[in-house]
Amino acid sequence: MSNGKSTGNLYVNNYKKTAKQPDYTGSLEITKEQITKLIDLGKSGEDVKLKLGCWQYPSKTDPSQLRFFIVAECGEYEKKPAANDWPNTPF
Repeated sequence: MSNGKSTGNLYVNNYKKTAKQPDYTGSLEITKEQITKLIDLGKSGEDVKLKLGCWQYPSKTDPSQLRFFIVAECGEYEKKPAANDWPNTPF
């Protein structure tokens, strides 16, 4: 992981037996920096949105199967103005 971005991988779910099970499974390792930022944003009372990037690549053991590399980072936070924060308008 670098630059405070969280990274992970998705792999074909070779154990899928029903349509309700995911096509891909994997994990995402969240950096301490991002955990702190997520907590701070969550304390603000607003929902937190993560930006995701994904790259696909062939599996080293079976090139016919795709794997996905994922990067997640906290989006820039902009507090939404409350209804009473808007200036009075003539209409």
